[in-house]
Amino acid sequence: MVVCGSHRGRVIARAQGYAGEETWGIATLAVTTGHRVGRVHWRTGTTLVQGSNLNTVSAFLTSGSWDATGAGAMYGHAQAEFRVERAALVNTGLDVRVRGPLEVGLRAAWLRNEDQWRSGTMLQVSSVVRGVVVQGGVAAPSGALDRPVVTAGVSWMSVKPR
Repeated sequence: MVVCGSHRGRVIARAQGYAGEETWGIATLAVTTGHRVGRVHWRTGTTLVQGSNLNTVSAFLTSGSWDATGAGAMYGHAQAEFRVERAALVNTGLDVRVRGPLEVGLRAAWLRNEDQWRSGTMLQVSSVVRGVVVQGGVAAPSGALDRPVVTAGVSWMSVKPR
């Protein structure tokens, strides 16, 4: 695995393989970037996956409506909903600071793999209270607003927000 990054973005390239009874290989490239201007923060991520002879265990897992999954986030879908051998995933987010540390954000993601095209969106609200990040959101696969995915999370922040 190779990781290169700065305060504005990161590139992760990874390759895995197995030679044995069932030989397989997979390579992934994930690129993330973001920028804050005033009260607005924009970010985007892209993941490219190329595999060969993958099975249920070795396939690349993607999905989940959590920013923590970075370039692999697929809003509106369950965590690890898609197991892919070849795919391109793009996600983006725009957050607006409303008051103090309170932010409202919109997320969108698109996945194209061997046989499907999927997308999803999410509306998120987050805040930082004494170093603790509290967030909640409602997400849905594109065209399926009757199947919302509700997310909530609490995490500790090791740096002070700007």
